[in-house]
Amino acid sequence: MKTKHERILGALNKTEMSSLLKEVKETLAIGADHEMKIFSSAELWNIQRRRRILFDRRSRL
Repeated sequence: MKTKHERILGALNKTEMSSLLKEVKETLAIGADHEMKIFSSAELWNIQRRRRILFDRRSRL
């Protein structure tokens, strides 16, 4: 795994590497009204139920 990373990054020169590793300042979207939706246990149950149904359909084929 380590050699794969070295090969990918080995093709980049120092200026390209520094531009990839440059820190970017984050900004907040002021004035954006996003309501936080509460993730309920019923929604989790529904996701798990749908996953079980899909798994059963795939295993029958």
